[in-house]
Amino acid sequence: MKTSILNGMTVPQLVERFTALALGQVKAELHGETGKYNRLFRELAAIEQELKARNGDQRIALVPLFEHPNAAGQTDGHRTYFGRSESSCVSNAAGNLG
Repeated sequence: MKTSILNGMTVPQLVERFTALALGQVKAELHGETGKYNRLFRELAAIEQELKARNGDQRIALVPLFEHPNAAGQTDGHRTYFGRSESSCVSNAAGNLG
C-alpha cells in the first residue's frame, strides 16, 4: 500500500487494516504461501511506520489487538511488530504519551 494512501487513513482505519493483514499473514503461513506472507509483512511494516510517524506515536492504538479473539493472529501480529511482551509494549507506549 502506498504511503500516500496510508497518510489519508484515520488511526482506526489503519488499525482495522493492520488487523486484517495480520490475520491474512497467519493464513498465508498456514498454507505455506511465503510470497504472500512476505508481501503482507511489508504492508504491516508500512502501517506501523505510518502510526509511528503520527503525532504522539499512534502505535498505542495497536495495543487492544492483544485481546483479539483470534489467538494466532494476536500472537503472530504482535510478535512480528513488537518483539516483546504485552506489558513492555503498554509501558513503552504509555511513556511515549507523556
